[in-house]
Amino acid sequence: MLNTNILKEQSYIVLGETVVEPTSSGRTVLSKSTVPISFIKLAYPKCLGRLTRHMGKEKILSACEVTDRLIDAIDNNQMNPKFALLKEHSGRIAHIPIHDYLYEWGMIIREYTPYPYINHEEFMMPFFSLFSSEYNPFREKTDDSHVPFLKQFYDNQSKDANTFLLNDIIFPLYDCYFDALLKTGIELEAHAQNMLLSFDNNFKIQRIICRDLESAGRDVTLMERLGINYDLNIKYKCNQLLSKDINEKYAKWYINHSFMFDFKLGEYIITPLLSCASKCIPGVNVEELVKNIKEYNQQYIVQLPDFFPLDWCYYSNENFEKTGNKKVYIWENNLKYR
Repeated sequence: MLNTNILKEQSYIVLGETVVEPTSSGRTVLSKSTVPISFIKLAYPKCLGRLTRHMGKEKILSACEVTDRLIDAIDNNQMNPKFALLKEHSGRIAHIPIHDYLYEWGMIIREYTPYPYINHEEFMMPFFSLFSSEYNPFREKTDDSHVPFLKQFYDNQSKDANTFLLNDIIFPLYDCYFDALLKTGIELEAHAQNMLLSFDNNFKIQRIICRDLESAGRDVTLMERLGINYDLNIKYKCNQLLSKDINEKYAKWYINHSFMFDFKLGEYIITPLLSCASKCIPGVNVEELVKNIKEYNQQYIVQLPDFFPLDWCYYSNENFEKTGNKKVYIWENNLKYR
């Protein structure tokens, strides 16, 4: 399948069309013509955001392996009851000859219904919807009258502000992140688009749903330490403790752990969530929340000795493919959530 935006830039022979709906991801669409209804993650061999989004065989196989490992843990009652995922069990590849090699143009099929399957109706939203502004396309600006969904969820329950934020949202999110790590050796790319919150007809929060399993890392060094079997035939997203790059402060294995936990999870979800809560929910004590988060996460971090670096990292928000600059991590010593 081909994203129609690509057709605007290059000529292709179109063999057929299918109607899909856009999603919060620039290259993932919802197909209601498939049985069952499915999301389809497309290749986008042009720059989208900061990167060219290729989709080859290794990425599809990695998504399938991550899915299988997480499902096995769920079925063996190793994961907490709020952990759910959107299965990525299949994909397709077209081999396109380009000069002297075959380019793999693929797509991943992602189930629409979260697993484990449940009997009552469930709705999903990405975490960024909790604290984002509503955009009015007709006025081409944000709608200042929009009440953040975080506030709407809070108003629909009876707990005090900090208890609601911790017990209903933040602690379950960390439980899911660390369960994936400690039970399967899978490191989720848990940013605000990949992590979903589900709720029922009564607007009660239900589960944490993980999506985009192709982007999740398989931490083979952690798997070795935990006694989990692994296969290195698929190299994509294998995080392994190797020698440190001379230009980096830490080995890439440690860098990945900080980048995924401190930056992707911390700065993409927790920091904006706390900022939004402090502005729209009365009685929120951010300092106390951060203290509670750090204390809560220690129960998991003590099970991961020699795992995180002493500080945390991120890199500049630039398109390194266009600038040609080397990606350099920036380090901070003010650990926020561990």
